[in-house]
Amino acid sequence: MSNLLNVTIGRLLEEKAELYPEHDAVVYSDRGLRWTYREFDDICRKAAKGFLKLGIDKGEQLAAWSTNTPEWLVTQFATGKMGAVLVTVNTNYRTTELEYLLTQSDATTILLMDYWKDSSYIDMLYEIAPELKGSEPGKLNSNRLPFLKNVIVLGEKRYPGTYSWEDIIKLGETVSDYELNRREGWLHTGDLAVMNENGYCKVTGRLKDLIIRGGENIYPREIEEFLYSHPKVLDIQVIGIPDQVYGEEVMAWIILKEGENATAEEMKEFCKGKISKHKIPKYIEFTDAYPMTASGKIQKISFEGSSN
Repeated sequence: MSNLLNVTIGRLLEEKAELYPEHDAVVYSDRGLRWTYREFDDICRKAAKGFLKLGIDKGEQLAAWSTNTPEWLVTQFATGKMGAVLVTVNTNYRTTELEYLLTQSDATTILLMDYWKDSSYIDMLYEIAPELKGSEPGKLNSNRLPFLKNVIVLGEKRYPGTYSWEDIIKLGETVSDYELNRREGWLHTGDLAVMNENGYCKVTGRLKDLIIRGGENIYPREIEEFLYSHPKVLDIQVIGIPDQVYGEEVMAWIILKEGENATAEEMKEFCKGKISKHKIPKYIEFTDAYPMTASGKIQKISFEGSSN
């Protein structure tokens, strides 16, 4: 089995810069941009210091809404160096999805392209947070995005209430190496995974998806895998919903195969004697489709809202 490296993302880049300082690390042929490992590590450190100067604390969320630009790549390593959590934003998102993501992630900072293809990202942000146009950079006070304070726009044009990428690099000039180095550390992602004998990891779920019913830990994925064995089930999503007695109860949303009919009692009977009693869904609903995000992921939170 491959050995896991006990090294942070930031330190890994520094090690490569020490070993191969003049080797190419980043090449954007369409932009005429070429950074060696030494140069790339240097610009990442400058950006990390700039984020520190903005007041972004360790563990705070920084959202990045951009295509694969050099600044996006730098931000990925810079946040790793200074301890922020990078929240990636799908480039296909529109206002509703962006507002949902920024609200749910508690992001205090967003870095975005001003536009891409036929989408104006800055206009969409102004629509959600019109207060931004009258704000000083770093001092946004939005009703709909209460956590968001800093907006960084990539591009040559300047926009009211925002920082430019150049502003961030310049801000970092006043931050010491010592201050940056003491911020680097580990991020607990909350993912559940298994590793095979070849060192490959498979993410199987999220810790936050864990259902705690009367002190018993229940993993939704386990119940889903079992119910997939029912001949009438096409798809299934299991969630936890609030319960006054047990704290949480198990609920299943099921899509049946075409032409099939079933009842909640039939599904519960199928579970009896095959999985533990406390894992059998107390509530079962049938649906034709699941609410999806623009990136094709199931929005489980929508189930939770419709189940209350």
